[in-house]
Amino acid sequence: MDLDKSRLIAGVSVKYLSDALRRCGSRFSVSALAKELGTEYEPSVVARLIGLQYLKREEAPDRDRLSLTDKGKHLAAVRGIVPMPRQVADAILADLLAKVHRVNQDDWFLHCVERVTVFGSYLNAAAACISDVDVMVLLTPKEKDYDRFTARQNEKYRNSKRIYTPKFHPVFADYFDTLDYLGYRRHSLHLAPENQAWLLKKRVPHRVVFSVNDADSVSPVIVAAA
Repeated sequence: MDLDKSRLIAGVSVKYLSDALRRCGSRFSVSALAKELGTEYEPSVVARLIGLQYLKREEAPDRDRLSLTDKGKHLAAVRGIVPMPRQVADAILADLLAKVHRVNQDDWFLHCVERVTVFGSYLNAAAACISDVDVMVLLTPKEKDYDRFTARQNEKYRNSKRIYTPKFHPVFADYFDTLDYLGYRRHSLHLAPENQAWLLKKRVPHRVVFSVNDADSVSPVIVAAA
């Protein structure tokens, strides 16, 4: 089975959700799904997947146990990501860093990118092909005063036709628009807000490729101690 892997289901990209469900198996706990989804997980994901009929709760007594519906089994069977040549992955990262420069220089964006961190298969220098480019970005408001920031954002979106979903408060409008511009929904780029605690807790090798404090430096690969 194949599917548009740039699509989101319950707020999670199909390519990661299908891989996570496949690793979990037909029956699993909420905590097991959270572990497999990593930074893509949030508590509302389970309820949304149940509502969309990809998952169902096991009958009592263990309400923490989940199982795949037939629809969920089809999703888990989605064909894996097609690897891309390293040159293509390099171009994706270069494009992201060019967008970072624009975000930090353009006053239209109310947030700046303080740090860009790469992890995953891209860090394997010996690999000729890469599954996708895994990146975390740290965004911070350019205006540090909350009231002034809110006023600037209200002015920016005064005539916007944006419809806010219950998942996000309007105060995050520019934050998520900036993530979208950087490539949050781009095919072959897995871009997520920075979660350094997760990187260190899971001992995930990673490398800082951009820091606003020293934009010309690239850190070595960091492997957290066991």
